[in-house]
Amino acid sequence: MKLFKRKKKEDLNKFWKKEGKEYVIVEDYVVFYKPFCDKFFKTKYISCKNGYITLKKGFRCDGCSMSPDFASVIEGCLVHDGLYTYIRDLQKAAQITRKEADKCFRFLMRKKKSKFSWIYFRAVRWFGGLHNSRNKRELQR
Repeated sequence: MKLFKRKKKEDLNKFWKKEGKEYVIVEDYVVFYKPFCDKFFKTKYISCKNGYITLKKGFRCDGCSMSPDFASVIEGCLVHDGLYTYIRDLQKAAQITRKEADKCFRFLMRKKKSKFSWIYFRAVRWFGGLHNSRNKRELQR
């Protein structure tokens, strides 16, 4: 696991690859998010300790669901997908809510100076609940 400042798109691409419509994490990927400094959680593919969120090798997701995967938003989309995938576990283990996961998403997009951060953030606030309600139905079956 490497912690260093990444500026170029080429540097980011070494942490994930696209297979068909999915992104696959090929090397542990770490981002820092200060509001999670007091949070600790560990699941199969995502963990957090002292504010460092790690997406682990092997994690798969669709990137920016139903939206273009621009270079300025893809990092946020991957981390956000990781948080949403395990949101039920995270709510129990670290009291991380869907809103906090969405704020982390917005922070990562703003860090990349994305012009689209407000649109993507509004979309996950409005439609992200559908993901949670779908998961609830699947758990009840």
